[in-house]
Amino acid sequence: MGLLNYYRIGRTVLVHGAPLRIAVETASMNFGATPASDVSVRLILLSRQEKNERSSSRWFEFAAEKVAGRRNIHRLEIVTDEIPAGSHELEIQIGGSETITVAELLWLLPRDRYRRYLLEISREPFASFSPRLEQNVDFVTLVRRLFEEWVEKQAFTKDTPAFEAPSISTYWAAGARLNPEPVRWAMRGFLEELGNLTTFGADDLHLHVRSIQSRVTFSANGVLRYPLSSSVVETTRNRDINPLFLLNARRQLRDFHVEIQIDRNSPTIEMELGFSL
Repeated sequence: MGLLNYYRIGRTVLVHGAPLRIAVETASMNFGATPASDVSVRLILLSRQEKNERSSSRWFEFAAEKVAGRRNIHRLEIVTDEIPAGSHELEIQIGGSETITVAELLWLLPRDRYRRYLLEISREPFASFSPRLEQNVDFVTLVRRLFEEWVEKQAFTKDTPAFEAPSISTYWAAGARLNPEPVRWAMRGFLEELGNLTTFGADDLHLHVRSIQSRVTFSANGVLRYPLSSSVVETTRNRDINPLFLLNARRQLRDFHVEIQIDRNSPTIEMELGFSL
């Protein structure tokens, strides 16, 4: 049995200089002579050359904290301006004896290239073959499935307290039919941003989804486990490089609206995304 319970990464494609955020939870039982609470956790960053050869490596020490007498949380936030732009492999080293290779590469892109990347993926057309949602129950099922997929991917199923399922309210006219692809596209973008802000966990988080006629709104509010740094707040508020603000680059969603309320060194967050179909 290894020491790793889970790891969680905010984003792996970043504008060069934006903060990389990683959380690791290790087991609380003893293995051999070393208590898990005393185990050090490091991030090994392996830079690549153009020919996919490792050119250099750096390591970063996680800050450790024992939570509620049983969970060992390790946090790391790196401002990436001193790391070369390009692709990097990530390895998490626990106690010098256990190494986990992160599946995704870290990409640090210059500002203009990063913006082009976001605009390209935001302009992907909605799939035309998906069956249309015909009843409220279909909308509810879709929203719950997307939420469950996100919770599982972000390892929130292993976190405490666990995130509660979103509250969902719907009202459609009789016989109304909506394309599920814009709903899926917007909710995944919303949850990706929420996941980045909650990388280090949240002690209280509420997610609400409303669908009234053709208007769909996602909102979230809560208290993070740790206040946000100035770097995270700055990059999140920047409408030119935050993927959520560029989600509607194709302008297929009418009356598109995004609002994020966060402050430096504050643990509270409020988010809302709305659009009409």
